[in-house]
Amino acid sequence: MTRRDRIESRIALAMLPVGATMTLVSVVAFIVVVLLALATIAHRPEAAAPLLIWCVAALGVAAFNTVKSIETMSAFDWRSIIPVGVSSVLITLAYPGWWL
Repeated sequence: MTRRDRIESRIALAMLPVGATMTLVSVVAFIVVVLLALATIAHRPEAAAPLLIWCVAALGVAAFNTVKSIETMSAFDWRSIIPVGVSSVLITLAYPGWWL
């Protein structure tokens, strides 16, 4: 077993708690986002259409992130963290509340 193999196996074992944390954060983040969108719609009804479209996209990203997080826990593969992080950042940047 080479040094690289040992490092890879240590990283793989750390993926169980990382995947569980990612799953929890994905679910909580989506709930917070929906509540934020509902509050924005209540205060600014003209922003309802873009926010509802964004919420549908955020729901898709949340489902994707949850599936990838569960994959991370079961596969012990750290590479699945990358698309979760990228999709989370992109959907956060696309939030219409930043620019409406």
